Amino acid sequence: MLGGIAHADIPPSNGVYTGCYTQAEGDLRVIDYEDGERCRRGEVTVTWNAAGPQGAPGLTGPQGPVGARGPAGAQGPAGGQGPAGPRGPAGEQGPAGTLQLTEVRGPRVLTVPPGGFDTSTAVCPTGQKAVSGGGIRGSGMVVNSSFRQDTDAPGDSWQSNVHNPTSAPLTGRTFAHCSP
Repeated sequence: MLGGIAHADIPPSNGVYTGCYTQAEGDLRVIDYEDGERCRRGEVTVTWNAAGPQGAPGLTGPQGPVGARGPAGAQGPAGGQGPAGPRGPAGEQGPAGTLQLTEVRGPRVLTVPPGGFDTSTAVCPTGQKAVSGGGIRGSGMVVNSSFRQDTDAPGDSWQSNVHNPTSAPLTGRTFAHCSP
């Protein structure tokens, strides 16, 4: 008695099955046609596809249950600057303010000779700021400049530079308006 092992690639690579059918006994055996195997005498060769033609789509099934909530996603990038909003209504008028000013005069009276120049300074009390000032001048005296001066003194000061364009001596003095 002889025995053996046969190997066949079934289904074949082309997807078509080949079989041998014996009509007298009603037997069907599958063969590897691609490997050269053939039906015997008295058998009929039959073939069929591994997959038939696609059928018509089925009916839509019922809706499934709601799934569980997924995890929160990562935060997205910041959005751009939005447009300016409309202007708001005007606010109520506030109470009237008060300004406390102290007038301070320079420590000396200037006597400026004819055609001469001089400078005088008025110093505000400690902790106060000079907010305006000027020069008190005699008739014909010219104030060339008058300005706030930041000094190392305890208070701000105001300085005036004067000129006497006349032919007689004139007197004058600098003053400052100081505010807390």
